Amino acid sequence: MIDQRVKEGVIITDSTGISTDRYEECKIVMDDTKKIQEKKWHIIGKYYYNNGLISIISAKSTSVRSHDSTVFREIYDKSLCKNNFVFGDKGYDSSDNLRMIEKSGSIPIIKIRYKGIRKKYKKLYLEHTARIYINK
Repeated sequence: MIDQRVKEGVIITDSTGISTDRYEECKIVMDDTKKIQEKKWHIIGKYYYNNGLISIISAKSTSVRSHDSTVFREIYDKSLCKNNFVFGDKGYDSSDNLRMIEKSGSIPIIKIRYKGIRKKYKKLYLEHTARIYINK
């Protein structure tokens, strides 16, 4: 409903760890024990910068061991996030995420890690993306 009235905005995504007041059973060096249950909350929102509003598009609670990038692909709504800038940190820099964001008509503004095998692909991707948007 907000999107129908206020058009300008950007997509933002992040996650944070949360400690609960619940305990879960676990094995630590062959000993049964309990530890505090930890969760991770993933969120995609739209920030309407002229009005100072943030609208939550989708969210999911997972195990603290879940990776941001894979959960992002599960909760990304292509219709609500289309034709926008999508801001994210290094946790969202997978090639699959970048392609998915582009296919929805949006522009990924995600910090890229330059490590390992993906370094070459990331550099080519950034150069390709820059050429597309500079030539428009």
